[in-house]
Amino acid sequence: MESPQLWWPNGLGEQPLYTLRTELRRGEEVLDSVVRRIGLRTIELDQTPDADGSTFGFIVNGHPIFAAGSNWIPDHSFPGIVSRERIFEQVARAKATGHVMLRIWGGGVYESEDFYDACDEMGILVWQDFPYACAHAPDDESDRAVIRAEAAVNISRLQWRTSLAIWCGNNENHTMFDSKWGGAENCPERLHGAVIWEEDLPAVAAEHDGTRACIISSPFGTPGHHNGDDMGDCHNWRVWHGGAEGGTWELYADSHTRFCSEFGFCSAPSLPLLESVLAPEDHDPRSNPVRWHDKSRKGYETYLGFVEPRFGPIHTLEDLVRFTQINQRDAMRFALSHYRTNEKTRGALIWQFNDCWPVQCWSMVDFSGRIKPAGEEMARCFAPALAAVLVRNGEVSLRLANDSREEASGDVLVTVFDTAAASVVGRWSFPGQTLAPGERRTVREWRRDELGGPSLVMKVEWAPAESLVIRLQDSVLTERPQPELTIEQDAEGRSFLRIEKAALVDGMFVRDEVQPSCLSGLPGDVIELRGLPSEGAGLWVGDQVIQLAPGRRGR
Repeated sequence: MESPQLWWPNGLGEQPLYTLRTELRRGEEVLDSVVRRIGLRTIELDQTPDADGSTFGFIVNGHPIFAAGSNWIPDHSFPGIVSRERIFEQVARAKATGHVMLRIWGGGVYESEDFYDACDEMGILVWQDFPYACAHAPDDESDRAVIRAEAAVNISRLQWRTSLAIWCGNNENHTMFDSKWGGAENCPERLHGAVIWEEDLPAVAAEHDGTRACIISSPFGTPGHHNGDDMGDCHNWRVWHGGAEGGTWELYADSHTRFCSEFGFCSAPSLPLLESVLAPEDHDPRSNPVRWHDKSRKGYETYLGFVEPRFGPIHTLEDLVRFTQINQRDAMRFALSHYRTNEKTRGALIWQFNDCWPVQCWSMVDFSGRIKPAGEEMARCFAPALAAVLVRNGEVSLRLANDSREEASGDVLVTVFDTAAASVVGRWSFPGQTLAPGERRTVREWRRDELGGPSLVMKVEWAPAESLVIRLQDSVLTERPQPELTIEQDAEGRSFLRIEKAALVDGMFVRDEVQPSCLSGLPGDVIELRGLPSEGAGLWVGDQVIQLAPGRRGR
């Protein structure tokens, strides 16, 4: 090969693939041949000991990465009917939303060749669980022999894949046993199947691959306490399944895990998808059919109780979609802002990327393929350079992170805008903020009550990163006055939303396939749109719907 180029994960470089043809010959006769498209890269799992345990992170081509992404489940309740086209469209959505990694969850299936083809081509690293989840397993020798044989076939099938990053024995089986799920009185004396995950699968992976790490479980950490912060990865369900604390996403900031491979927050799917599976008489957001399409496992009133204190009562399907989706976005934005700027954390994988039926759940992309606001926000949060704002306990913290391969440099400009008065109440400049690869920095902290009244938003601009507009209050209020909005089109047919007069905060297209579907900005900001709103749909702003069309203003 002349001048071969390295393969890099999404956002860190290109993904060149080379055609490799292998032939088995007897003299001049070709007995068999295999053609594969491969990338050239190295990958290591860094578990270097430190004062508090050991790190857990991936190094690609000698560069430590932050593995930002989410969990992948079977893309349909009948996986066999999923087409190559659908798989490529889904992985393309992962790429567009900044994913570096997808984790094949152990409660699902080994994915198709189409899936790994797409990940190889688009630079999405794959964390591959073996298909064991949340259960004991028979571990007599006859069962172990079958399991070893199945693993050998699949490891041999996948080991050449450029995107494949790690093997993992199971999902939550070890922490299930540690925590005595179902009650200590119902728990056996030992973890049935432990020998499979701790001995058999690592041995088979070493025999048929040998180039990648194989961990015993996810989460994987200190024996007897596998879901801790000292080593390995963790699953952080304290926020969603946190009892009296549930729904309080600021608690993500208490986590100092080395790698968070599961955490999530539920929302409704898109309004068109919900309406497609509901009769008109069932559009009450608390109707039994709507409840049937809820996978949150919280009790429906508890689920909505995570949302209504911040947004107000949910009366309509439009309310359900808007409020739950923005709430999910805010929760995931806070979690990623913390994990990306925490010195110890080397990866964060949201539960979950996709879903297999029309349902209210934790997914970033609903069953119809529409990207939710949380998924749109991940394009910013997963990008190599990040400007983040965390609001917690009356403090506002401005932070930067650089996970690119190069130095990130630029001035930081901060504007605080009072949405009730429609005026700027503060500006700050922090010149020459330069971060080396892998560096995190806290630029400034404020007391929230020093910045002004209850209806404030902050805009942060830093040239290497996408700008951020974020509310600084705990609950979402209906702002007055309303912004003046104009959709314009340029000579190339691109569409832009111009904001004037007042701030637009969390305006949302709930019927149209316009991206971004959720919009925030200050007067003078211009936001590029992919798609155009249709007549009669419009943009929900506060408690009003603004009708927009090219060249028409709305207020």
